[in-house]
Amino acid sequence: MSNWEITRQKYPTKYELTKQEQAHLPYTTRDSFTTNVQGSRILFAHFGNKAIYSRGVGHMWKFEEDQELVSEQTL
Repeated sequence: MSNWEITRQKYPTKYELTKQEQAHLPYTTRDSFTTNVQGSRILFAHFGNKAIYSRGVGHMWKFEEDQELVSEQTL
């Protein structure tokens, strides 16, 4: 099972992204969602077979599995 599939199962409550959140996605993807984690809205996106996340507009993207920053070159 890929990291993305594990992440989708880990967060059963999913919400549609707002227009601002959609604009924050680093690329066009049809597989993304947002959820609440400890009272904060977190964005998740499918990147290859991995999940990346951001704490919202203005925040960097990180790999979900190890919290490493996703570089501009990687995107």
